[in-house]
Amino acid sequence: MRRLAILHLLLLLTLALQGGAYAADPALPGVDKPISVRLDPLVVGLQRNGVVEKHVGFVVVLEVGSITAQARVQELTAKLTDAFVVDINALASLPNAVDNGIDQEALKRRLTASSNRILGPDIVRNIVFLRTFTRRVT
Repeated sequence: MRRLAILHLLLLLTLALQGGAYAADPALPGVDKPISVRLDPLVVGLQRNGVVEKHVGFVVVLEVGSITAQARVQELTAKLTDAFVVDINALASLPNAVDNGIDQEALKRRLTASSNRILGPDIVRNIVFLRTFTRRVT
């Protein structure tokens, strides 16, 4: 009977140690690995002399640090998307945007400022352009 109690105790101790190892696993989202929140594609028109010549689009992924931050992004997605479209349109209206496209570094700075303004500072760790595309209007 005593051996059974000792084996039971060893089993519980082993399970407890393994559970602690999983909790400290740095590969778990939100610990060191950010949580990705993908937004719908953002598409705007590039105009020359009042005529749309191209459509340019971005698939944006926001990297956040916690599930709470992810929920906040999802809660304010509509407001965030509106601000991001305004930012893209501001850069699309610059001279030579039709010829040179939109500077992704400048766009990333603007999107970061907008996300900090809407969500609060330190919610979004990074902004990644998963995909960018340009289509000529025929």
